[in-house]
Amino acid sequence: MMARAHAVLKIAAGIAACSAVAAFLPAAADAAHQFTLDSSPQSFGAVATDSAGNGYVSWEHGTLGGTWTPMFCKLAPGATRCSHPIALSLPGGNAGGDPSANEVFPILGPGKTVWLVTSRYTDDDTLIWTSTDGGASFGSAHVIPYITCTDPSVPCQPSYSYADGTNIDDAVPVTPSYAAYAGQTYLTSGGQPSVYWLESSFDPFLGFNLDNTAETLGGPMGASEFQFHNPGGGGIAGSTLAATSTGDVVEAYWRETTPYSLDYYVFESPNSNPISPQAGWTGPTSLGNGYLPRLADGARGLFLLSADGSGTTPNSVDLRGYSNATHTFGAPHTIAGAGNSLFDGGGLAENFANGELAVAWPTFGSLSDLMRLWVSDDGGSHFTSSEYIAGVSGGYGTGDNARVAIAGNGTGFVTFLDNAGLQVADLFPLAANFKKFHVSHDAISVPISCTAPKDKCKVTLTLSRFGRLASETFKVSPGTTRSLKLKLGAAVLSLLGSHHHRLGATLAVTLHLAGASSYKTSARVTVAG
Repeated sequence: MMARAHAVLKIAAGIAACSAVAAFLPAAADAAHQFTLDSSPQSFGAVATDSAGNGYVSWEHGTLGGTWTPMFCKLAPGATRCSHPIALSLPGGNAGGDPSANEVFPILGPGKTVWLVTSRYTDDDTLIWTSTDGGASFGSAHVIPYITCTDPSVPCQPSYSYADGTNIDDAVPVTPSYAAYAGQTYLTSGGQPSVYWLESSFDPFLGFNLDNTAETLGGPMGASEFQFHNPGGGGIAGSTLAATSTGDVVEAYWRETTPYSLDYYVFESPNSNPISPQAGWTGPTSLGNGYLPRLADGARGLFLLSADGSGTTPNSVDLRGYSNATHTFGAPHTIAGAGNSLFDGGGLAENFANGELAVAWPTFGSLSDLMRLWVSDDGGSHFTSSEYIAGVSGGYGTGDNARVAIAGNGTGFVTFLDNAGLQVADLFPLAANFKKFHVSHDAISVPISCTAPKDKCKVTLTLSRFGRLASETFKVSPGTTRSLKLKLGAAVLSLLGSHHHRLGATLAVTLHLAGASSYKTSARVTVAG
């Protein structure tokens, strides 16, 4: 769907990141909280959450060869459809070219401010839409035009979306203090958005630029634009960009060598403006054989997610923590097997306030393709067990397709592309997790993960067959997976015996997180014993 890609870091004076929504199809049969947002998307869905768990999604809707429409939707926690999709108006093409925008990213500002940012490749400009009512409505786009160089004797680059740029590939939140450097405020005196963002590109060079609405940054090469002249051999296949709370800017990328190579550059810039000569960067530093990196920063620091392995198929999904002291990444912590996901990547999110991590990565099998989720509330030292949270309708989009956002109460959203379109799912288990249970010591064991960063999750299990067979409520500690022992009484065991020790039933799972709504999943299961 995207011929080219980039990684972009949007820097706003507030907690940031986001995405969108468009047309709607029925939810997948196995997914209580999954639905198709747009059956004809032309980009991935960037997503962010606020403290209440609302999701902000933005993307491009349209058909190849036609005009693409930037879209936005605000989703309540656990939503199963977009009730108020917003099609954003596009200004006329300044260069008389492509009337479409590219990927669209939401940025959450102070109060009820929401910004949507995109660039137009042919028009060489950037557009910003502003909402002051929490995403209920947006004004006309603020246009950041192409900036030409005024001194012909000085080699320079225009200050707009990356000079070699095609599409943008990512948007991640950073600390408000970093976003507000150089005395920037949220709005200019004229009421226009005042937003900084970093944009990175890997086609045809690895690099990035910094820009803002004031358009004061056009100038000599190296002032606002960077190209890394030594990214290493092989083509740059993908990149991701982030900034730490101390001001370090990190760009990780993977190269199409044999085997694939995972590398990164660091600009050490504690509490200062990152615009400076290219000599301020160190790298490239190799992390070995890997690809499809994703970066996320929050209260527990900066983390890098990647698929690692030296063969043609990755062996593992690994997480690395970044040290602000040494400006390097630590040893990889393996979360799980890669799930036969060659070129089919996942996503990483970190809550800005509490540092809870959420990892989503697909797995592909002969019977079904599913999205898996792991959550950590201790900085990646421990993760919950894998849970299926979404079904994939074939044709999973290649690259770093999935986007993830997790709220302070443990709720959140995952978006990804497949043959059915742009999918949206929450972070709660599908019925696919619950199929067959064996009776042991007069009970069945049902594994359940608690995504809450604090306060135990309350879980109610109810087993039914023409009436209730067993029901019990449990508590699961934050950031853990627990096997819940649902006791079966004598009558149920007798019924099981009379059915040749194999009984069909329905398992209802109700999961409640403190400060969030209850989530329910129902599955047809087999009890054997």
